[in-house]
Amino acid sequence: MPLCVLKTVELPAKTTTICSSELTPESFKQYGGVIAPNAQIDTVEKENANYGTAIKLLDVSPFANNYQDAPTGVPGKTYWHVFRTSRPTDMVCEEKKGFYECGVLERHPFTTQTFVPLGCSKSENAFLVVVAQQGEDGFPDVSTLKAFHAKGNSAVTYNPGVWHSPMVCLKDGADFAVLNAENGIGNDDCQQVLYTPKMPITFEL
Repeated sequence: MPLCVLKTVELPAKTTTICSSELTPESFKQYGGVIAPNAQIDTVEKENANYGTAIKLLDVSPFANNYQDAPTGVPGKTYWHVFRTSRPTDMVCEEKKGFYECGVLERHPFTTQTFVPLGCSKSENAFLVVVAQQGEDGFPDVSTLKAFHAKGNSAVTYNPGVWHSPMVCLKDGADFAVLNAENGIGNDDCQQVLYTPKMPITFEL
């Protein structure tokens, strides 16, 4: 996906360390959706499927392709990609806690983006989600920065225009299936803001 760096922001030398919380459909609803079957089995509409051998949970996460609103007028095509990820080299992981510094926030103005972990343990945290609300100037309001740790059997969807960090995996070699639309134009597909110094985050392993 092409990207466009909008600006670099100088932050104060000392910034507040953000502590992550659990990623759930309820905790993340302001920013998008979470696919978490164990949490949703009793809360979403469902029906029997496959002649009684499956339960189909309906409309578990949003999807949007809004490229008709892009100023370039270039339509977006929906893609499935796979990200084979590595843990950030500057991430510090101890027995039950980890430390990470976020230096990039990005948004996709005209599409949702969904990350589905493949083959990750449902009993361990597999990735970190970092989001911020949009300020009055249209850029991230870093005072609203939040972080969520996610189990390997959960998927996350960012709504169009939601500021978030690029994927932060907690295990080397983790694969994610990724669903989003693109039109191949950086400023339409992915807008980024860079931060220095980076913003510190602690999380559970």
